[in-house]
Amino acid sequence: MGSKWAPCGDDQEAAVRQEVPFVITISRQLGSGGACIGRKVATELGVHYADRDILERAARSLDVSEAHVEACEETAPSFFQSALSAYSLGGPDWVCIAPLDVPSYVEVREAESRAVLELAAVRSAVIVGRAGFHLLRSHPRHLSVFLHADLAFRVQRIQEICELSPQRALARIEETERARGRYLEQLTGRPWTDAVQYDLSICTSSIGLDRAASLICALARDRFGLGSASAA
Repeated sequence: MGSKWAPCGDDQEAAVRQEVPFVITISRQLGSGGACIGRKVATELGVHYADRDILERAARSLDVSEAHVEACEETAPSFFQSALSAYSLGGPDWVCIAPLDVPSYVEVREAESRAVLELAAVRSAVIVGRAGFHLLRSHPRHLSVFLHADLAFRVQRIQEICELSPQRALARIEETERARGRYLEQLTGRPWTDAVQYDLSICTSSIGLDRAASLICALARDRFGLGSASAA
């Protein structure tokens, strides 16, 4: 999906920066504290925290349930799954008629991408996940952040948040990150953990969630010329 923001001259850029909302995108390893930190940053800066509303926008545009959209979030079918799905529409020996009223994986992902772009165009926000770092890479007032953490730290957080055993927490992390990595690599053409794609990379198990949030806020205030707080 192409970007609606394009480079401009110095005078135009100054004018744009006075009018265009700013956006902070947070990409994260599961269990590294992305949602918690995102909320802290949004509250501290006085801007919108975008999470469920992106899902709601996408579901509304497709006229499907939020559960259907959520099931497709940050996942991508493997080559084998894609081939099997295509074959199921009509192989040489049998025919299976696919439901026509259920949006495809691609349609769901495109709907979420539109929701991210629409939101970033009209209000300042913190957006967690949903490939925001890539979709908004040409946005004139964008700060992209990548959060990672030691595996033990992440397993413990998922245990506590989801009330899982250590084994199930680890399995949840591995399954989620396989799907997330596959989707983002298909979208960007590079590993999603490659830190050069982001403005700021933070190890939350080393510095803690509160300090990570403070660091992001400090950088945002400096980059976007904000005061002690910013109106949403």
